[in-house]
Amino acid sequence: MPSELENKNYIDEFNDDVPKIAVIIAKHPSIISDELIKGTIGILDSQKISYKKIYLSGILALPIALKLIINSSQYEGYILLGSISHEENPTYSKTVYNETLRSIGNISNQGYPTGTAIISAESAIELKEISLKNNYGAAAANAVLELISLSRNLTGITKNIGFKPLSNPNQTAGEAK
Repeated sequence: MPSELENKNYIDEFNDDVPKIAVIIAKHPSIISDELIKGTIGILDSQKISYKKIYLSGILALPIALKLIINSSQYEGYILLGSISHEENPTYSKTVYNETLRSIGNISNQGYPTGTAIISAESAIELKEISLKNNYGAAAANAVLELISLSRNLTGITKNIGFKPLSNPNQTAGEAK
């Protein structure tokens, strides 16, 4: 049964000013990333939202890529997808998972609309079951669209949400113009 968010029609809310979204994907393991992508793209395509997929090797690169992509000022929202299994080296993989989420949070909490679907489990089999049972990719897409909509409604700004205006890429919040 689709959730209320899955039924929301953001395209009407965005009118003719459809946001462009960066979908940043840690492609390993591919069977999991493919499921996350399917859910994400399903929502974006149904809403006629413009997006670009950017592939990385693993989840540890996601925060760095997020910051580089934000700095490019080409996108209004960011979706991060990935997974990690803890079966081979639990201490290392749990540290990587926690640091990845912490770093993404530090960046997105600066005011960048971000949806995240990074899942972890004790084994690759569990990861697959989780990705097939839950549509985390769709949830991440809905989250970013909701945040863009909220930001536009609160500020009236329709492009380049965050602290880095397109007109002056070196200006930060609070700086004199």
